[in-house]
Amino acid sequence: MDIQRSIALFLGSASFVLGSASDRDQFFIETIAPILQTACYDCHSHVGEEAKGGLVVDSLAGLLKGGDSGTAIVPGDPKASGLIKAVSRKDKETQMPPKDSSALSKEEVAHLTKWVADGAHWPESARTAPEPLSEAEKGASHWAYQPLAKVEVPKLKSPVWEQWARTDIDRFIASKLEEYSVDPGQKAKPHELVRRLSYGLTGLPPTEAEMELGQQNQEAALIEQYLASPEYGRKWGRHWLDVARYSDTAGDNADFPIPQMSLYRDYVIRAFNEDLPFDEFIKEQLAGDLMDSGEDEDLYRRRVIATSFIANSVRFCDDLKNDIPLVIGDTIDAMGQAFLGMQMSCAKCHNHKFDPIPASDYYGFYGYFDSIRYPYAGREGRQVPFNLVPTTSDPAINERVDEINKSVYERILEAGRISLTKGVGKEIVEDLKEQESLAELAFGVRETGKGHDVPIHLKGNPKRRGPVVPRGFLTVISGGKTPQIPEGESGRLQLAEWIASDENPLTARVIVNRVWGWHFGPALAATPNNVGMSGALPTHPELLDYLTGVFIESGWSIKALNRMILQSATYQQAWRPDEEGPVTDTANTLWWRFDRRRLTAEELRDSALTVAGQLDLKNPGRHPFPKLGEANFTQHKPFEDSFEHNFRSIFLMTSRIRQQEFLSLFDAADPTQSTGMRRTSTVPVQALYLLNNPRMHSFADDFAKRIMAAGENDSERVAAAYRLAYLRDPNEDERNFLTKSLQELEGESEAAKWQTVAQALLLSNEFAYLE
Repeated sequence: MDIQRSIALFLGSASFVLGSASDRDQFFIETIAPILQTACYDCHSHVGEEAKGGLVVDSLAGLLKGGDSGTAIVPGDPKASGLIKAVSRKDKETQMPPKDSSALSKEEVAHLTKWVADGAHWPESARTAPEPLSEAEKGASHWAYQPLAKVEVPKLKSPVWEQWARTDIDRFIASKLEEYSVDPGQKAKPHELVRRLSYGLTGLPPTEAEMELGQQNQEAALIEQYLASPEYGRKWGRHWLDVARYSDTAGDNADFPIPQMSLYRDYVIRAFNEDLPFDEFIKEQLAGDLMDSGEDEDLYRRRVIATSFIANSVRFCDDLKNDIPLVIGDTIDAMGQAFLGMQMSCAKCHNHKFDPIPASDYYGFYGYFDSIRYPYAGREGRQVPFNLVPTTSDPAINERVDEINKSVYERILEAGRISLTKGVGKEIVEDLKEQESLAELAFGVRETGKGHDVPIHLKGNPKRRGPVVPRGFLTVISGGKTPQIPEGESGRLQLAEWIASDENPLTARVIVNRVWGWHFGPALAATPNNVGMSGALPTHPELLDYLTGVFIESGWSIKALNRMILQSATYQQAWRPDEEGPVTDTANTLWWRFDRRRLTAEELRDSALTVAGQLDLKNPGRHPFPKLGEANFTQHKPFEDSFEHNFRSIFLMTSRIRQQEFLSLFDAADPTQSTGMRRTSTVPVQALYLLNNPRMHSFADDFAKRIMAAGENDSERVAAAYRLAYLRDPNEDERNFLTKSLQELEGESEAAKWQTVAQALLLSNEFAYLE
């Protein structure tokens, strides 16, 4: 079909939409302007350095005036319009865009032809900038963007529910449940509740002493004990590392290891153990290096390490310059999801289709991160790290480290591929060794001293520049106010202060929603990384706002929020079957029971290590990566070690290309993206792994040895097996069944018999699930 026939067919099908002025406005803004932006803007606009051929297409006046080749458009006459002739590509001398690979589609040519034929209508207010908000304007009334509501705790009508309620949380939950013919849930049995608390706060099975406290109904004392335990930070730090897409490798095609990332892991653990106010936690991760730490070197060190949240953005390719837009895009995605619960990547190419996030907001954020220097762990052909940051504030050390970083970067760009054992490569290694001798280095970010705004990247292409936009915030919340950024600075500190403000309706709501989900499974709004228009609505919006207000009043204390949730009857109630709840709520969105859950991958592994007597609670520190100058990773031979050990699973090396086998199989977080809520899969390969993997066999072997050492006969050992695995005694049926099973294994060695028993207990649902 020739181009003229395509246009004719298009005109026949599309003419009905262009009758009124508003229709023509919409057609221009949504269809014509994007074509002009994408195809013509680079060479023919006021944004470029100089309009080629004297033609500018970013205004009607420019098109009517034309350029060196004559008139660009004649309204009402496409055949006389140079623009239509050029984009129709009938003459190779005048065809536009010049490259065949950039040619407009037949449909785009038809759109432009129709526009000119209808008189080249150009709305007064229109600019060839990204599309208008449309749906986004409607989204401005969305619940998540509204100020926190002042919520009254509901008064319950039923004395039965009032008696059940222990906290204000329970009154919000009961106020909905009392509308249904459902009875309040019973409190969980002490054994179940202690396991729930222990795993929920520390990620480990409880001890016998803790079980005894539970039998005495000392839940409050247990909660405080767990909150004060160093294991608390290791469990709750893992929650945050999921959100922060933590990895010990860079994610580029060679997946270079990052030895310094374990400093960030330890920072997160410490922050949760010390109950660092969450607003401070946010600011340190986005702008810790810019915060005033006075002369407190430990505080300065902590804050520099915290910026690894930004630096840990995924690296994508070997080309350092082309990599940066992708890295910044990952930073914005992670920041938006982690702190604001917003999916912002849609606005990279155009105004967000669902939320009130115009492209100008996205590139306002982009400017903050285009004004900093990212570190690199290494690259194929350049097997050395550079742009690492000293954790000391000493000016002389910082100056020398910066000198080396600059020199290394310049030589890397100039040399391309280098050998680390001779010439420039050997010199670079020696300089970097000097850096290591000067100070501890973090995988953090630094200011460039040249903070700047950036142009919109049309259709997300950094080579197609639109208008420059100021660094700013989400317009729907800030009202379009821009920060006062000191000359030369990136503005990250102002960004962090806005995000962590009590007045920002998103941030505190988002973390409160996360904490609820980390305890109960589903969050109050079931998509914690997306509270926008395409995300789930909260089941209990008043409760979410109430908890958020209390959270802010507490000084953004995660431990205080945990304490409040854990003391509630809602949290402490037992699991019960579907038939005891509302007929319409088998998904338990009303929280009429506590849902069963499988242990996380880390909890399963740590529990197996515990019953085997192998778990080491020390912090192992850094991973044994190759030393400086000894790396040799490529896209064909990427870094692939795992460094298995017996420490807690949070200390396992996390790789972006090749994840740790056990953790990946049991649904650990994907370190290439922010994980708001883990999924739980049940697939045959999980059971096969537990049955056949040599590591699992070693757990069962050592567990069996503990069982055998705990008793002199089968009866004593059966009791010991249950206490070690389940922290309870077996009932009569269980005891009889296990005794009979042992008899059926007659002829096997004692070690083999008890290894079979141990493996069966490790594979059991009671070991792997919480009620």
